[in-house]
Amino acid sequence: MLMSTAIAQDGLFHGSLGISLLNLQPRGQFGQFVDNNGWGIDLFGTMNLWQSPLSVGFNLLIANYGSETQHIPFNYWVGSLVTVEMETTNNFFAGHLFMRLKPYD
Repeated sequence: MLMSTAIAQDGLFHGSLGISLLNLQPRGQFGQFVDNNGWGIDLFGTMNLWQSPLSVGFNLLIANYGSETQHIPFNYWVGSLVTVEMETTNNFFAGHLFMRLKPYD
């Protein structure tokens, strides 16, 4: 985690929010087709009820593995006289919701 922020409040609710930078490294079969590392952000947060062992939270990950631009023929009968630009962007998104039960200390 390179950067994070926490927020806590007194009263009925308290919890935390944060953000961190990600570096995703492709492995296994996915790594055979993707050469670049993914870079992105991770947003997370939790909320507890005051004097309760129950908390709920979320986690969102957004990353980019890069992009590729190709010039392809518009029509195969015409050949390469007329081309179009095709751009492919490789992104990754994951989201999680969770509930946690933590016994009192």
